[in-house]
Amino acid sequence: MANDCNKRHLIFSDESGWNAVSRFASLAKISGTYEHTKELNSRLKQVLDTHGKKELKFNEINNKQKITVAKEFLSIGYEYLRTNNIKVHILVWDKQDSRHNIIGRCDLENLKMMYYKNMKVLLNHWNNMDTSWEFYPDEFTAIDWENDVIAFIKNTRIGKEPNHPQLFEAFRNVSFPAYQNTKELKSHNYPIIQLADLYAGLVRTSRDESALFYPWYCQKLNENQTSCFDFDDAVDLSKSLSYKFEVMLDFKKKADSYKMGISINKFKYFTTYTKKNNIFIWHYEPQGDFDKAPIRRKRADDILNF
Repeated sequence: MANDCNKRHLIFSDESGWNAVSRFASLAKISGTYEHTKELNSRLKQVLDTHGKKELKFNEINNKQKITVAKEFLSIGYEYLRTNNIKVHILVWDKQDSRHNIIGRCDLENLKMMYYKNMKVLLNHWNNMDTSWEFYPDEFTAIDWENDVIAFIKNTRIGKEPNHPQLFEAFRNVSFPAYQNTKELKSHNYPIIQLADLYAGLVRTSRDESALFYPWYCQKLNENQTSCFDFDDAVDLSKSLSYKFEVMLDFKKKADSYKMGISINKFKYFTTYTKKNNIFIWHYEPQGDFDKAPIRRKRADDILNF
């Protein structure tokens, strides 16, 4: 029975900022065997129960108790990453880059394409064809997952031409394993999706608010140390943002203590350069002039000028 469970892999996902006013958007996927993801979900639920909470959302971290819950979530997440029991893939994109800065851009269609790109990286990272896959996104994602994502992936095989060449360029030489189940889940019932929301939110915010977060982060690191950098003025933050920054600081400190390879100094936001530590933070870069986000389809009444 245990062996059968090890051949059953689950993916849980959530996204942040894709349809909001923020410049950057992100999505995070947590993947692992049935046994490990079930155990992780149970451990996270225990944290919520202990603190009398039903749900943790990154954008709702606005008091010290929620900071504590978030830090405990991150600790458990790192525990599973360090023991190779889960993998985390976080993709961030800039809605003002050359791919996205076009008239009539459709953010929902673009989100689907970003899910394809992230899924390819995830499956290649696992490099395990002798398993089945199940995909459980948060129900508030506004996508018909079975028809808009999984159906396309199922039809993408070596030797087959996909129906949407541009959409599937990244998948052309990949043979995907079968997906046994795809179902939206209510995040308040699944703390593992809440952890995905936490990853997506804190990484996106490190990029979106880098002008504030990076100097604040440096100040915090150097409060009790002699620094070669001069930070004379305290960073002026809103109360809401300061709570989130505390969680992001904890995320980075734990990463450093566990040697997880999460960098901030070069770009001034969270990124990684390797997948070997089971957490991969990828900031999407346009692949060329051909790489354009999809645009909204014109409605019939627009075409007919009614």
